[in-house]
Amino acid sequence: MTHGSLEFIKVTDDKILDFMKLAEKKIIFAKPAFLKVELESLVDLSKKRNFVPTVYLEKGEDAIRLGFGETESLEVLLKNAEIIDLKLVNKLRLGILVVDDKSIVYMPELTFKYNESKEMNFPNGFFFNDDITIDIVKQLENDSQNIIVNNGDKESYDLFDLISNKEERQGNEDKIIEKNDSKIIVFPKVKISHDEKSIALKNIEESVNNLTHNPAIDPAKLSEVNFYRNNYKILKRKIHGIKITTRSINLKPFNTLLPKINERLESSWHIFNKTDIDEVQFTNIFEKELGKIDKKYKDDLYQVGRFGTLISSNILNQYKNEVNKFVEEFKEYLKHEDLPKHIKERFEKNNNEKYDRSKLIKIINSSRDELEKYLLSICPENDEDFRRVIFNLHYPLINSYKESNENEKLIFREFISFFVSAKLNFININKIIDDIKVEMDFYDISDELLFNNVDFIKSIQELEINVRSNFKGYK
Repeated sequence: MTHGSLEFIKVTDDKILDFMKLAEKKIIFAKPAFLKVELESLVDLSKKRNFVPTVYLEKGEDAIRLGFGETESLEVLLKNAEIIDLKLVNKLRLGILVVDDKSIVYMPELTFKYNESKEMNFPNGFFFNDDITIDIVKQLENDSQNIIVNNGDKESYDLFDLISNKEERQGNEDKIIEKNDSKIIVFPKVKISHDEKSIALKNIEESVNNLTHNPAIDPAKLSEVNFYRNNYKILKRKIHGIKITTRSINLKPFNTLLPKINERLESSWHIFNKTDIDEVQFTNIFEKELGKIDKKYKDDLYQVGRFGTLISSNILNQYKNEVNKFVEEFKEYLKHEDLPKHIKERFEKNNNEKYDRSKLIKIINSSRDELEKYLLSICPENDEDFRRVIFNLHYPLINSYKESNENEKLIFREFISFFVSAKLNFININKIIDDIKVEMDFYDISDELLFNNVDFIKSIQELEINVRSNFKGYK
């Protein structure tokens, strides 16, 4: 540091704390809002060296919400109010720190960090020696005049000396005034007004309460949330009806009709066995064709683990419509043999497997026949209670049943055929096909996921999506 009255300097949080430690008898600190550590250091120094520091800060909570300080700093002020000369002002956007007979004036940094990687190579403040510091203190105490610049010469005049007429004075305090063919630029003095201490403390308490219930949010984080919300959605996709391995029939409704329930009775019936699944190739065809659509949009689809798929908003509707169209065409392909050429080629041209509708019908009918044989085998013979139960469920059987029981097996078969269809809802080929669908739900990306969910954050980082992670903007 040279011995001039003014020097350009780089002001950082650490340097501010170091400068404060030089204080022996006086600290005046003005900022929009403070860091907790700044005020803790201020209180500690004032106690050790027995002086009352003066603190200027902005009224209300806006400065903290803009990122100039921390809510915890207000709590430090409330706790130590009796040893601080506290002054709340309406608006403050400058940092001023007076330490004894030296001072610095600087632009306060935002507490919300935005990955500023470049080293500062231009000063962000001024250091002043005692001569200018005296003027700074006077002006903070409202002991100064307007500054008049007349053709480059700075002079201190009262504005009213330049405007003699009262009407001309009003509303002209900050305008360029013509005098003697020369331009005089008036930089008016700003009177620094502040609330009484009791009012100031009440205002700070209210700000702490508001910020506690509705905390300040980093604008950088808000911008990042907005970036993802505007450009991506989370896709949760569920495929229904295509995995025929899960197709089964609950046999409990039939078992409860029997007079004695044997624990060895089958509780469910698997419609397809492994051999059937190998022969029914449409599941493989479906998965391959859906995979082709995903591959087509691979530059706009990002897998994020258990959270689903990140999908670009630009292609969302197009992707959704294409998948839905594919599902409808696939169902048409399964239902009908006489198909438009483009549908038939889509599902057969580049696939080794070919769907055989008649084979699927045969497998379903065979499975149903086996089920009906099994149910017939567990029906009790010559059991009047059981016959009464099935007659109540299917009244037309009474007309088929004669006085003798020689047709009992036939009656049982007729009842079982009715029960399998009406009560057990055994599927047919159209039911299998109609159940096929792709359910797609799209969700906004929440700030909770972006900033608090470790697994999601890791997934996003691995994707290396080109995001500008500062609050100035994203692209």
